[in-house]
Amino acid sequence: MELGGKAPAIVCEDADLQLAALECTLGAFLYSGQICMSTERILVNAKVVDKFREVLAATIEQVFPDKNGLVLIDKAQVTRNANLLQDAVGKGAKAVFGDVSDKRELATAMRPTVLEGVKQGMDLYYTESFGPTVSLFVVESDEEAVKIANDTDYGLAAAVFTENLQRGFRLAKQIETGAVHINSMSVHDEAGLPHGGAKKSGFGRFNGEEGLREWSAGGTTPSETKNRADSAFGIPRAKGMDLYTKLAVQRKIVGWLSRFKGQKYAVGIEAETWLSCLMKLSMEQTA
Repeated sequence: MELGGKAPAIVCEDADLQLAALECTLGAFLYSGQICMSTERILVNAKVVDKFREVLAATIEQVFPDKNGLVLIDKAQVTRNANLLQDAVGKGAKAVFGDVSDKRELATAMRPTVLEGVKQGMDLYYTESFGPTVSLFVVESDEEAVKIANDTDYGLAAAVFTENLQRGFRLAKQIETGAVHINSMSVHDEAGLPHGGAKKSGFGRFNGEEGLREWSAGGTTPSETKNRADSAFGIPRAKGMDLYTKLAVQRKIVGWLSRFKGQKYAVGIEAETWLSCLMKLSMEQTA
């Protein structure tokens, strides 16, 4: 089940700003911003924010030049976005692209808008706009960017822009979300990739192998041999066991040893001791 998002896009100081501006433009305003994965927050490092503002504005004008605006699903959605913008501006935010007082000729359309200075206490800070509205944040460090990115009840998609792939993966691991796209917009879906969210963005996955598992149910079917002495905890003794089976059993127990190392069972026996005895019992040679 997928329940919406508040996707952030982090633009590091080493990012390709032309690429970042284009991907943020598409991520925020594609389909009028009415995509669950749409970019809602753009977090830009202070060292490059002045240049990024210029490039972003020029890119939006180039990609979405229609002065009549982007068409939304209905008039109510336009009104909802307009109210979010008015609330934010009334509490100190400012438009760096677009005009919150824009008089629209078409009741179901509005121009792309970028607000800066959005903060806690403004409805837009936490609310998913689901429209052509995006907030721009100026950050001093990666840590601050991650903190703001995670300051939401949602966690569906995100984007990171950097020329340092290692840095990109490090940031991706810290963002509480279902997917992070490095040097690409937050809107991304492929049949072979599992898709889903974290926190209030829902549960489960669709697409890929994980998606198929959502439509299946596992089961357990234990069985017993005629003589329980011929097996130990579900693993057969060595009698009559071919070499391939012995090796498979041994690999299984070695895996258990590494997985449960240092753990104790209720009787106080170390996991390593218990599994070592099981190994000996399963692999012993019989006359």
